[in-house]
Amino acid sequence: MAVTTNEVAELYVAYFDRAPDTDGLAYWVESGLAIEEISASFYEQEETTTNYPASMTDSVFVNTIYNNMFNHDADPDGLVYWETELANGSVTRPNMILAIANGALGTDQTILDNKTEVGLYSAEQGINDVEEATDIMRDVDETDQSVTVAKSLADSYAIFTLTDKTDA
Repeated sequence: MAVTTNEVAELYVAYFDRAPDTDGLAYWVESGLAIEEISASFYEQEETTTNYPASMTDSVFVNTIYNNMFNHDADPDGLVYWETELANGSVTRPNMILAIANGALGTDQTILDNKTEVGLYSAEQGINDVEEATDIMRDVDETDQSVTVAKSLADSYAIFTLTDKTDA
């Protein structure tokens, strides 16, 4: 099954807490890899090892994922559930990110959808700068206003090519 831009954009949000860069998004979507393989590849990236060092406890790992995707720590029951899944080997760290994203409901799903929408918009604007991509995503929440503000910020960072031709 072909990987969608939405799926890859969600991985950028979850792993890196930022919008996908234009070139990276295109690369991964066109890679021919399954989303699980892309997730495993993301887990090996330097940016991931900075955000999720191997020494990070399972509870901090889970809460970091929740904060990247949903802007809050896991609820106590969810934290215990995911810590248990990791401890008994039912899920690996790279696949946990997918599992948490796939289980999003309610406001969490809205926030993830909004972050994905902003991330895709940012990529469409040609933004490849990691700091700008992080800045764009910083205040996206469940509100439409946060999406509008983030898209405006993406527009301000967008790369425009100037030519000597007259606009039509």
